[in-house]
Amino acid sequence: MSAPLKAPTRSYIDGTPLQRTVGFVAASIFSCVYVIAPAYLLATVVALIRAPMSPATWCFCSPLAVSVVLPATLLPRVGMWAMALYPFRMIPYYFDYEEFHEMRDVELLEKHEKGERVIACMHPHGVFPFVSVCAFVVSLCEPTGMGTKFVDWPTAVASVIRLLPILKDVLGLFGIIEASQAVLKKRLSRR
Repeated sequence: MSAPLKAPTRSYIDGTPLQRTVGFVAASIFSCVYVIAPAYLLATVVALIRAPMSPATWCFCSPLAVSVVLPATLLPRVGMWAMALYPFRMIPYYFDYEEFHEMRDVELLEKHEKGERVIACMHPHGVFPFVSVCAFVVSLCEPTGMGTKFVDWPTAVASVIRLLPILKDVLGLFGIIEASQAVLKKRLSRR
C-alpha cells in the first residue's frame, strides 16, 4: 500500500489572470459544442425538410456531412496537435487543476509497454469531464508526462456519444472507446 499523498504531483493554481482567461475561452469551446451540437443536428433536419434542394440548406448541412465521413482514427492525432497549442494548455489554470499521482506517467508507460493493463480514473467526472481534458493537456505537454504516447490511452464514453455527429468529433480529439463491458474487456485483454 502506498503512502498517503500530502502534496500535488502537478499544480496549476498559480495562473495569471491572462492564463485563466485564455483557459476559460478554450474550455468554453467544449461547453458550447456540447450545447450547440444537438441543436444544430435538429436544425439540419428541419432545414432538409423545409428546403431539401436549396444550396443554402446544403451549405448549412455540410459540417454534418463532414462529421459523418471523418475517420475516427484521424481525430486523436489532430487532438495531440490541437491540445498542445497555447490556449488549450491554459485550461488547467482556469480550473485550478491539481494532480495527485500514486504512479508517475513514466511508470504507467512502462507497464503499458510490458502489456500490463491499467485503468486511470479521474474525479470529478460528468457529462463532459473537464478533469480528463486537464489531465490530457498536462500529460501531453509536461516534460514528465506521456507526450504523444498518450494517444494509446483512450477515454471511455457512453455508446451514444460515438453516434452523435460533431460531438463524437470533439470528444474524438482525446481518443474514445465505448464504455461497454464488452469493449473494455477486449481493450484490457489485448496484447
